Amino acid sequence: MGSESSALIVFGHSVDGRDERPDAAVLDVRLGDEKGTAVAVHLNMFGVPFVLASAVSKIDLAFDAALSMVPNLGKPTDLKLLVEVVQELTK
Repeated sequence: MGSESSALIVFGHSVDGRDERPDAAVLDVRLGDEKGTAVAVHLNMFGVPFVLASAVSKIDLAFDAALSMVPNLGKPTDLKLLVEVVQELTK
């Protein structure tokens, strides 16, 4: 998804009367001109495990309560590692 607002659309929708939510998520802290904090809050609220794939520094992440404890795989992201981490998140 390209922006924080489009990512938030996922939450609160239902299909066939069932609430839909992702099994896991990979979040970049910077989503266009927006920051991914609101998405991280929703992921936490709905119990969706997630990992960051962001070039944002550890120092910058430390100041964001919703993101400070989330593992950050960095950018460029090692795709093999990303797959392994997402598989672990969905177990």
